[in-house]
Amino acid sequence: LRYRQTNHYRWPDGSEQSFDSDGEIRDGRIWFHNGRLQGWAMALPDGGGAGEGGQATVLRMWSQQAEGGEVLELIQLSPDGRRRQRVAQMVRDGAVVRRTFIDEVKTTDDWRAWDAATRSDG
Repeated sequence: LRYRQTNHYRWPDGSEQSFDSDGEIRDGRIWFHNGRLQGWAMALPDGGGAGEGGQATVLRMWSQQAEGGEVLELIQLSPDGRRRQRVAQMVRDGAVVRRTFIDEVKTTDDWRAWDAATRSDG
């Protein structure tokens, strides 16, 4: 199966940037690449534990740029699908150079309407 994802970024200074990633779904993973990164993502089995029951995904990426580096990220989605927690670490030449913790809250199910409204406000 073919896979395509587009990420849109809007920065505080008003500039915008988009990245398209192409790939395929095989062997239980999404394998992807773009001009900056290549890697894979896969859902983790829930293990049948007595936890909260949210979904978890592992994301592993390698930089295609000269400075190199590898990112390993664990992403956990709440059972209601409204919150996502991400923990990522970047390793370069065998040493951790950065760890990032991200807490996200889903603000809408209609991103096109949200995008149009925020553009008209600014």
